[in-house]
Amino acid sequence: MRRLLLWITLMIPFLANAQFKKGDSFLGGTISYQGTEGDVDVTPFVGYFVNPRLALGASLQVGYAKSEQPGQYNGGIHQMINTTRDFTAALTAQRFYTIADKFFFSLRAAASYTRTSEKVEILDYDITSYNNLYSVGAEVTPLFLYFPSSRWSIEAGLGSLKYAFTRGLTDRSNRQNVSLDFGKVSLGFVYYFRKS
Repeated sequence: MRRLLLWITLMIPFLANAQFKKGDSFLGGTISYQGTEGDVDVTPFVGYFVNPRLALGASLQVGYAKSEQPGQYNGGIHQMINTTRDFTAALTAQRFYTIADKFFFSLRAAASYTRTSEKVEILDYDITSYNNLYSVGAEVTPLFLYFPSSRWSIEAGLGSLKYAFTRGLTDRSNRQNVSLDFGKVSLGFVYYFRKS
């Protein structure tokens, strides 16, 4: 019986309605960083609540990454510098769960299209190669939101679950990738336009 009461007590915040109304909208942006690859992304986004717990929206993302690591070339291992620039457009669906009066948990799902420009420099040979890629993918990101006021929120994310199909436009290569990424940290601010 104690376990049942504890389970019910823990689940009540997730079953409660978020304090939004159908027709509310929001505008915001995040900056994210992944230290292992030196990846920095800036993502502005908009959304519209179709019911009190679900918002549909869109986002644009600009990303930059630069890393130096050993890689294989011409039968040997050589130092390489990889520089990547990308642009992503995505359609999103975001589900909100109330934790407390000013704290929310959210799951944001996104379907995205990305164009990427890659530059690889092989230092020992003084060779530079370029590759352009496109990818389509899906991603689910957990977020925590804090509302210091009814119109502003601060959101933080840690990691995501991703699937991407990538095609190289230069070399016609194809890749499929599924990843669980806990190394990407994001922080953002959101302004909510609430209906009276």
